[in-house]
Amino acid sequence: MKKVVIIGGGVLGLSTAKALTAQGGVEVVVLERNYVASGSSSLSAGFAMPMYNSYVDLRLIQRAYEHLGNYEKQGRVNLNRIGAMRLAHSEADLDLFQRSSDRQRELGMHVSEVLDLADTSRVNPLFKPPADVIGSWWDAPAAYIDGTELCNAIAEDVRAQGGTIVQKAPVTRVERGVGAHKFTLHTPKGNFEADTVVLAAGAWGSHVGELFGTPYTVINERHEMFTFEVEKLEHPVPMLVDFIPDSPMGEGIAYRQEGPRQIVASLHSSNLLRPPIADPDDWPTKMDDERAEIVFGLLTEYFPDLDLRYRGGWAGLYPHGPTTSYQFGPHPLDPDVIVGSGLAGRGLGPGLGLGEILADWVRGGEMKSIPGAEELNDFSA
Repeated sequence: MKKVVIIGGGVLGLSTAKALTAQGGVEVVVLERNYVASGSSSLSAGFAMPMYNSYVDLRLIQRAYEHLGNYEKQGRVNLNRIGAMRLAHSEADLDLFQRSSDRQRELGMHVSEVLDLADTSRVNPLFKPPADVIGSWWDAPAAYIDGTELCNAIAEDVRAQGGTIVQKAPVTRVERGVGAHKFTLHTPKGNFEADTVVLAAGAWGSHVGELFGTPYTVINERHEMFTFEVEKLEHPVPMLVDFIPDSPMGEGIAYRQEGPRQIVASLHSSNLLRPPIADPDDWPTKMDDERAEIVFGLLTEYFPDLDLRYRGGWAGLYPHGPTTSYQFGPHPLDPDVIVGSGLAGRGLGPGLGLGEILADWVRGGEMKSIPGAEELNDFSA
């Protein structure tokens, strides 16, 4: 039987393992250097919103919502359906939102609404739009999720379907051709043989790629989520992202409600805006007071009637690729090394569909799960 080893126990690696074990016919082992969901998957904002522009991104989130809906019905993952909004600062933004809504309709998805300024205020009553905002893109069923909860649910499926997950098992050395299979992976928990490996190692991807002689670029950016407490939220505060992916704008604020007395917020972009972190095992966890002040200032403009009190937050790493695109598929130097990289903070929702794409590559490279996904296999940069 073909042996597959997946390196990385976050949403991407576990989703790949779930897709492979569901189909059967292969022996699947997930190696996680720490514990399941201990990397970016547990340190994200948890946004799961279907408000993307390209067909492939929309298909990815459509597939993700199918998985999330099943987990919700089973009572294994809580979808906090507070709605989501992107802001329009120009007629061009509104036109883009309308084209994207048309694509949602074409794909049979729930269709997000394009709102004028009055309706934007109606669905988000505590929010005071900046002077240049002329409307928004609104999705009422959009939700946020807990990354650790999601990873544990996927891990349960992997184990139930016959897969193995080994934690506290960083790969320290790789040998080729010394056993019955192509690779022998050395870890503190023993050695593991593989015919194919999947590198879904997130922030540690560059290091792991070097071990296999298949280098690829991962640029880690420290990212922070700041928490602000209020006495009580009289109305729901939906998720808001004042940023359009792949647009020329730098960064915008992103925030969401967390329970009845808290707002979680950050500065967000799909571009690398801060100095890269050289070592994913050694980076500062202390919150950046200067950026906290920037976020606090923006929130007080958006919510002038709320008495916000800063309560700290948490930091994680965004693993960027050399461009804003994903790097997915067989490595150019070895087709038996399948790479999944470049999620850069986009991975918690789309990662569920991206795992199925990696499973497709493992099984022979024919893209069946997500039409158009072949464009993600870009190692040109």
